[in-house]
Amino acid sequence: MPAARLTVWDDAACWRVHEATLALLEETGVEVRHGRARALLAEAGARLDGTRARIPAALVDAALQSAPRHFTLRPRGGAGSVAGHARRGELGALELRDGETYFGTGSDC
Repeated sequence: MPAARLTVWDDAACWRVHEATLALLEETGVEVRHGRARALLAEAGARLDGTRARIPAALVDAALQSAPRHFTLRPRGGAGSVAGHARRGELGALELRDGETYFGTGSDC
């Protein structure tokens, strides 16, 4: 079995994906079936057409700016967790049973 490869995008590639995503959210929109979620999006400035929400770039940027920089994902059973840093793209650090933190590498794939 061939080894998996991890390709890290440069800043320019990340920016192109971000810009394309903003255009998609604003022009095409997304299907939002939950009524309260649609109401919250509309209150924040999204345009609604039935269950489709078109989300302006300014709304996405404001949401990104207000998001926490650090976060921890915890499992229901409480055994182990995944910590991340949103701005550096770190996700995948595992808290091992002995309390040590392990950051995976491409060779782990």
